[in-house]
Amino acid sequence: MAKAKHMRLPNGFGSISYLGKNRRNPYLVRKTIGKDEFGKPISKPIQPKSCFKTYNDAYAALLEYNKCPYTAVMDTTIAEAYDKWSTDYFARKNLSESRRKQIAHAYNVLSAIHDRKMISFSTMELEDVIGKSAKSQHIQGDVRSLLVKLFDWGEKYEVVEKNYARLTATISRPAATIQRTVFTAGEVAALWKDYQGMEYADMVLFGLYTGMRPGEICNIDCANINLEERYFTGGMKTAAGRNRLIPIHDVIYDIVKRRMGEGKLFKAPDGSDVGDRQYKYRFKLVMDRFNMTHLPHDTRHTFVTRAKQIGINEFCLKLIVGHEINDITEKVYTHREPEELRREINKISY
Repeated sequence: MAKAKHMRLPNGFGSISYLGKNRRNPYLVRKTIGKDEFGKPISKPIQPKSCFKTYNDAYAALLEYNKCPYTAVMDTTIAEAYDKWSTDYFARKNLSESRRKQIAHAYNVLSAIHDRKMISFSTMELEDVIGKSAKSQHIQGDVRSLLVKLFDWGEKYEVVEKNYARLTATISRPAATIQRTVFTAGEVAALWKDYQGMEYADMVLFGLYTGMRPGEICNIDCANINLEERYFTGGMKTAAGRNRLIPIHDVIYDIVKRRMGEGKLFKAPDGSDVGDRQYKYRFKLVMDRFNMTHLPHDTRHTFVTRAKQIGINEFCLKLIVGHEINDITEKVYTHREPEELRREINKISY
Protein backbone atom coordinates (compact mmCIF):
# COMPACT_ATOMS: atom_id res chain seq x y z
CA MET A 1 0.00 0.00 0.00
CA ALA A 2 1.31 3.43 -0.90
CA LYS A 3 2.24 5.69 2.00
CA ALA A 4 -0.46 8.27 2.74
CA LYS A 5 0.17 11.81 1.57
CA HIS A 6 0.22 14.53 4.20
CA MET A 7 -0.29 18.27 3.93
CA ARG A 8 2.76 20.43 3.61
CA LEU A 9 3.76 21.91 6.97
CA PRO A 10 4.04 25.73 7.34
CA ASN A 11 7.46 27.36 6.89
CA GLY A 12 9.44 27.38 10.13
CA PHE A 13 7.06 24.90 11.77
CA GLY A 14 9.40 21.93 11.40
CA SER A 15 9.43 18.73 9.38
CA ILE A 16 8.41 15.07 9.68
CA SER A 17 10.42 12.51 7.72
CA TYR A 18 9.57 8.86 7.08
CA LEU A 19 12.68 6.68 7.66
CA GLY A 20 11.34 3.41 6.28
CA LYS A 21 9.07 0.53 7.31
CA ASN A 22 11.80 -1.49 9.01
CA ARG A 23 12.03 0.89 11.97
CA ARG A 24 9.94 0.60 15.13
CA ASN A 25 9.53 4.41 15.24
CA PRO A 26 9.93 5.45 11.59
CA TYR A 27 8.77 9.09 11.80
CA LEU A 28 11.58 11.55 12.56
CA VAL A 29 10.68 15.06 13.76
CA ARG A 30 13.06 17.95 13.09
CA LYS A 31 12.85 21.62 13.95
CA THR A 32 14.35 24.41 11.85
CA ILE A 33 16.84 26.37 13.97
CA GLY A 34 18.24 28.74 11.35
CA LYS A 35 19.78 28.97 7.90
CA ASP A 36 23.26 28.28 6.55
CA GLU A 37 25.41 30.73 4.54
CA PHE A 38 23.56 29.75 1.35
CA GLY A 39 20.13 30.39 2.84
CA LYS A 40 19.20 26.74 3.25
CA PRO A 41 17.32 25.73 6.44
CA ILE A 42 19.28 24.06 9.24
CA SER A 43 17.20 21.45 11.06
CA LYS A 44 17.87 19.34 14.14
CA PRO A 45 15.86 16.51 15.75
CA ILE A 46 13.67 17.72 18.57
CA GLN A 47 14.43 16.63 22.14
CA PRO A 48 14.06 14.71 24.35
CA LYS A 49 12.35 12.31 21.85
CA SER A 50 12.48 12.71 18.08
CA CYS A 51 11.23 9.41 16.56
CA PHE A 52 7.61 8.22 16.71
CA LYS A 53 5.54 5.21 15.64
CA THR A 54 2.90 7.06 13.63
CA TYR A 55 2.70 10.29 11.68
CA ASN A 56 -0.04 11.55 13.97
CA ASP A 57 2.16 10.96 17.04
CA ALA A 58 5.01 12.80 15.36
CA TYR A 59 2.74 15.70 14.37
CA ALA A 60 1.35 15.98 17.93
CA ALA A 61 4.91 16.06 19.33
CA LEU A 62 5.96 18.76 16.86
CA LEU A 63 2.86 20.79 17.66
CA GLU A 64 3.59 20.57 21.39
CA TYR A 65 7.26 21.39 20.81
CA ASN A 66 6.31 24.59 18.98
CA LYS A 67 4.18 25.59 21.95
CA CYS A 68 6.94 24.86 24.44
CA PRO A 69 10.38 24.23 22.88
CA TYR A 70 12.60 21.80 24.78
CA THR A 71 15.72 23.17 26.45
CA ALA A 72 18.45 21.29 28.29
CA VAL A 73 17.36 22.89 31.57
CA MET A 74 14.22 20.73 31.39
CA ASP A 75 16.39 17.70 32.21
CA THR A 76 17.00 19.14 35.71
CA THR A 77 16.40 16.52 38.39
CA ILE A 78 15.17 17.04 41.95
CA ALA A 79 18.75 16.50 43.20
CA GLU A 80 20.20 19.05 40.77
CA ALA A 81 17.48 21.55 41.65
CA TYR A 82 18.10 21.12 45.38
CA ASP A 83 21.84 21.60 44.93
CA LYS A 84 21.39 24.87 43.04
CA TRP A 85 18.48 26.17 45.12
CA SER A 86 19.98 25.34 48.53
CA THR A 87 23.35 26.92 47.71
CA ASP A 88 21.65 30.24 47.00
CA TYR A 89 18.98 29.94 49.72
CA PHE A 90 21.40 29.12 52.55
CA ALA A 91 23.73 31.93 51.46
CA ARG A 92 20.90 34.52 51.58
CA LYS A 93 19.14 33.32 54.73
CA ASN A 94 20.61 33.53 58.20
CA LEU A 95 19.32 30.09 59.18
CA SER A 96 20.01 28.35 62.46
CA GLU A 97 21.81 25.02 62.42
CA SER A 98 18.60 23.25 63.44
CA ARG A 99 16.65 24.81 60.56
CA ARG A 100 19.32 23.78 58.05
CA LYS A 101 19.14 20.22 59.39
CA GLN A 102 15.35 20.28 59.15
CA ILE A 103 15.53 21.18 55.45
CA ALA A 104 18.28 18.61 54.79
CA HIS A 105 16.20 15.91 56.49
CA ALA A 106 13.18 16.73 54.31
CA TYR A 107 15.41 16.41 51.24
CA ASN A 108 16.84 13.07 52.40
CA VAL A 109 13.32 11.74 52.91
CA LEU A 110 12.79 12.35 49.16
CA SER A 111 15.74 10.11 48.17
CA ALA A 112 13.49 7.90 45.99
CA ILE A 113 12.82 10.80 43.59
CA HIS A 114 16.21 12.54 43.65
CA ASP A 115 16.96 11.37 40.09
CA ARG A 116 13.51 12.16 38.68
CA LYS A 117 13.21 15.12 36.30
CA MET A 118 11.15 17.94 37.77
CA ILE A 119 9.21 18.28 34.53
CA SER A 120 7.90 14.72 34.90
CA PHE A 121 5.76 15.37 37.99
CA SER A 122 2.06 16.09 38.17
CA THR A 123 0.14 17.46 41.15
CA MET A 124 -1.29 14.02 41.89
CA GLU A 125 2.16 12.41 41.89
CA LEU A 126 3.57 15.05 44.21
CA GLU A 127 0.67 14.59 46.63
CA ASP A 128 1.44 10.86 46.63
CA VAL A 129 5.13 11.54 47.30
CA ILE A 130 4.29 13.85 50.21
CA GLY A 131 1.77 11.42 51.70
CA LYS A 132 4.21 8.51 51.59
CA SER A 133 7.23 10.51 52.80
CA ALA A 134 6.55 9.90 56.51
CA LYS A 135 3.85 9.07 59.03
CA SER A 136 4.51 12.30 60.90
CA GLN A 137 2.46 15.25 59.71
CA HIS A 138 5.28 17.55 60.81
CA ILE A 139 7.71 15.82 58.42
CA GLN A 140 5.10 15.71 55.64
CA GLY A 141 4.70 19.46 56.12
CA ASP A 142 8.46 19.96 55.88
CA VAL A 143 8.59 17.85 52.69
CA ARG A 144 5.75 19.82 51.06
CA SER A 145 7.37 23.11 52.06
CA LEU A 146 10.66 22.04 50.48
CA LEU A 147 8.97 20.87 47.25
CA VAL A 148 7.10 24.17 46.96
CA LYS A 149 10.41 26.03 47.26
CA LEU A 150 12.14 23.77 44.72
CA PHE A 151 9.33 24.12 42.18
CA ASP A 152 9.22 27.89 42.78
CA TRP A 153 12.88 27.85 41.78
CA GLY A 154 12.08 25.62 38.80
CA GLU A 155 9.31 27.92 37.61
CA LYS A 156 11.57 30.97 37.94
CA TYR A 157 14.29 29.38 35.80
CA GLU A 158 11.81 27.80 33.30
CA VAL A 159 12.56 24.23 34.31
CA VAL A 160 8.81 23.70 34.77
CA GLU A 161 5.86 25.67 33.43
CA LYS A 162 3.94 25.63 36.69
CA ASN A 163 4.59 24.96 40.37
CA TYR A 164 2.50 21.83 40.77
CA ALA A 165 3.78 21.38 44.34
CA ARG A 166 1.95 24.55 45.35
CA LEU A 167 -1.30 22.97 44.12
CA THR A 168 -0.96 19.99 46.46
CA ALA A 169 -3.11 19.78 49.57
CA THR A 170 -1.70 21.64 52.54
CA ILE A 171 -0.65 19.61 55.57
CA SER A 172 -2.44 20.31 58.84
CA ARG A 173 0.29 20.11 61.43
CA PRO A 174 -0.69 19.25 65.00
CA ALA A 175 -0.65 22.28 67.26
CA ALA A 176 2.71 22.57 68.98
CA THR A 177 2.58 22.15 72.73
CA ILE A 178 5.56 24.04 74.08
CA GLN A 179 5.88 24.16 77.82
CA ARG A 180 8.15 26.79 79.31
CA THR A 181 9.17 26.80 82.95
CA VAL A 182 10.49 29.91 84.68
CA PHE A 183 13.70 29.59 86.70
CA THR A 184 12.96 30.28 90.35
CA ALA A 185 14.99 32.77 92.41
CA GLY A 186 16.43 29.81 94.33
CA GLU A 187 17.58 28.09 91.13
CA VAL A 188 19.29 31.25 89.85
CA ALA A 189 20.97 31.71 93.25
CA ALA A 190 22.22 28.10 93.12
CA LEU A 191 23.76 28.69 89.70
CA TRP A 192 25.53 31.83 90.96
CA LYS A 193 26.81 30.05 94.05
CA ASP A 194 28.67 27.33 92.18
CA TYR A 195 28.82 28.41 88.51
CA GLN A 196 32.64 28.58 88.48
CA GLY A 197 32.81 24.93 89.46
CA MET A 198 30.70 23.75 86.53
CA GLU A 199 31.72 24.28 82.91
CA TYR A 200 29.04 26.17 80.95
CA ALA A 201 26.95 27.13 83.97
CA ASP A 202 28.01 30.68 83.07
CA MET A 203 26.41 30.17 79.64
CA VAL A 204 23.07 29.46 81.34
CA LEU A 205 23.45 32.58 83.50
CA PHE A 206 24.30 34.56 80.36
CA GLY A 207 20.98 33.49 78.83
CA LEU A 208 19.09 34.45 82.00
CA TYR A 209 20.46 38.01 81.90
CA THR A 210 20.29 38.68 78.12
CA GLY A 211 17.13 36.87 77.00
CA MET A 212 18.92 35.56 73.93
CA ARG A 213 17.87 32.42 72.08
CA PRO A 214 20.22 29.40 72.49
CA GLY A 215 21.27 29.58 68.83
CA GLU A 216 22.03 33.29 69.21
CA ILE A 217 24.23 32.65 72.25
CA CYS A 218 26.24 30.11 70.23
CA ASN A 219 26.91 32.70 67.52
CA ILE A 220 28.10 35.69 69.57
CA ASP A 221 31.36 36.90 68.07
CA CYS A 222 33.91 38.54 70.36
CA ALA A 223 34.61 41.08 67.61
CA ASN A 224 31.08 42.42 68.12
CA ILE A 225 31.45 42.97 71.87
CA ASN A 226 32.17 46.46 73.23
CA LEU A 227 33.37 45.94 76.80
CA GLU A 228 34.03 49.63 77.38
CA GLU A 229 30.45 50.68 76.61
CA ARG A 230 29.05 47.36 77.85
CA TYR A 231 27.03 46.13 74.90
CA PHE A 232 27.34 43.78 71.93
CA THR A 233 25.54 43.13 68.65
CA GLY A 234 24.11 39.80 67.65
CA GLY A 235 20.92 37.85 67.13
CA MET A 236 19.16 36.00 64.35
CA LYS A 237 15.87 34.40 63.18
CA THR A 238 13.76 37.50 62.40
CA ALA A 239 14.37 40.94 60.86
CA ALA A 240 13.81 42.49 64.30
CA GLY A 241 16.15 39.98 65.94
CA ARG A 242 19.13 40.07 63.58
CA ASN A 243 22.16 42.19 64.48
CA ARG A 244 20.41 43.94 67.35
CA LEU A 245 22.17 45.86 70.14
CA ILE A 246 22.11 43.98 73.46
CA PRO A 247 23.38 45.65 76.66
CA ILE A 248 25.60 43.70 79.05
CA HIS A 249 23.99 43.38 82.47
CA ASP A 250 26.38 44.43 85.24
CA VAL A 251 26.20 41.04 86.99
CA ILE A 252 27.45 39.11 83.92
CA TYR A 253 30.11 41.65 82.88
CA ASP A 254 32.91 39.55 84.46
CA ILE A 255 31.61 36.41 82.73
CA VAL A 256 31.80 38.14 79.35
CA LYS A 257 35.22 39.65 80.11
CA ARG A 258 36.63 36.28 81.18
CA ARG A 259 35.32 34.59 78.03
CA MET A 260 36.71 37.21 75.63
CA GLY A 261 39.14 35.97 73.01
CA GLU A 262 39.25 35.19 69.29
CA GLY A 263 36.15 34.05 67.46
CA LYS A 264 32.99 33.03 69.29
CA LEU A 265 32.42 34.00 72.93
CA PHE A 266 31.43 30.49 74.03
CA LYS A 267 33.70 27.70 72.88
CA ALA A 268 34.15 24.01 73.61
CA PRO A 269 37.17 22.95 75.73
CA ASP A 270 39.06 22.03 72.54
CA GLY A 271 38.51 25.55 71.16
CA SER A 272 35.86 24.58 68.60
CA ASP A 273 32.60 26.49 68.23
CA VAL A 274 29.52 25.43 70.18
CA GLY A 275 26.59 24.60 67.89
CA ASP A 276 22.92 24.03 68.73
CA ARG A 277 23.42 20.35 69.50
CA GLN A 278 26.45 20.95 71.72
CA TYR A 279 24.59 23.74 73.51
CA LYS A 280 21.65 21.46 74.31
CA TYR A 281 24.00 18.73 75.50
CA ARG A 282 25.98 21.07 77.78
CA PHE A 283 22.80 22.75 79.02
CA LYS A 284 21.48 19.34 80.12
CA LEU A 285 24.75 18.60 81.90
CA VAL A 286 24.35 21.82 83.90
CA MET A 287 20.71 21.01 84.68
CA ASP A 288 21.64 17.52 85.88
CA ARG A 289 24.46 18.91 88.02
CA PHE A 290 22.10 21.33 89.79
CA ASN A 291 19.10 18.93 89.87
CA MET A 292 17.00 21.14 87.58
CA THR A 293 14.63 20.12 84.76
CA HIS A 294 14.64 23.15 82.46
CA LEU A 295 14.89 23.28 78.66
CA PRO A 296 17.32 25.63 76.82
CA HIS A 297 14.63 28.19 75.87
CA ASP A 298 13.55 28.55 79.52
CA THR A 299 16.30 31.12 80.10
CA ARG A 300 14.78 33.44 77.47
CA HIS A 301 11.27 32.82 78.81
CA THR A 302 12.44 33.58 82.33
CA PHE A 303 14.11 36.82 81.25
CA VAL A 304 11.02 38.12 79.43
CA THR A 305 8.71 37.07 82.25
CA ARG A 306 10.85 38.78 84.88
CA ALA A 307 11.25 41.92 82.74
CA LYS A 308 7.48 42.30 82.49
CA GLN A 309 7.01 41.66 86.20
CA ILE A 310 9.31 44.50 87.20
CA GLY A 311 8.01 46.87 84.50
CA ILE A 312 10.92 47.27 82.08
CA ASN A 313 10.09 49.74 79.30
CA GLU A 314 8.10 47.76 76.72
CA PHE A 315 9.94 49.08 73.67
CA CYS A 316 13.38 48.66 75.25
CA LEU A 317 12.48 45.05 76.09
CA LYS A 318 11.43 44.34 72.49
CA LEU A 319 14.67 45.83 71.18
CA ILE A 320 16.74 43.75 73.60
CA VAL A 321 15.06 40.40 72.87
CA GLY A 322 14.44 41.07 69.17
CA HIS A 323 10.64 41.22 69.08
CA GLU A 324 8.81 43.15 66.36
CA ILE A 325 7.68 46.67 67.33
CA ASN A 326 4.22 47.34 65.89
CA ASP A 327 3.86 50.93 67.08
CA ILE A 328 4.72 53.00 63.97
CA THR A 329 5.80 56.12 65.90
CA GLU A 330 8.05 54.13 68.23
CA LYS A 331 9.43 52.01 65.41
CA VAL A 332 10.30 54.85 63.04
CA TYR A 333 11.00 57.93 65.12
CA THR A 334 12.40 56.72 68.44
CA HIS A 335 16.07 55.82 68.86
CA ARG A 336 17.26 54.11 72.04
CA GLU A 337 20.82 54.73 73.17
CA PRO A 338 22.94 51.86 74.56
CA GLU A 339 23.03 53.54 77.97
CA GLU A 340 19.22 53.63 78.15
CA LEU A 341 18.99 49.95 77.26
CA ARG A 342 21.64 49.14 79.87
CA ARG A 343 19.71 51.04 82.57
CA GLU A 344 16.63 48.99 81.74
CA ILE A 345 18.37 45.61 81.63
CA ASN A 346 20.08 46.29 84.98
CA LYS A 347 16.62 46.35 86.57
CA ILE A 348 16.52 42.56 86.07
CA SER A 349 17.13 40.68 89.31
CA TYR A 350 16.05 37.30 90.54
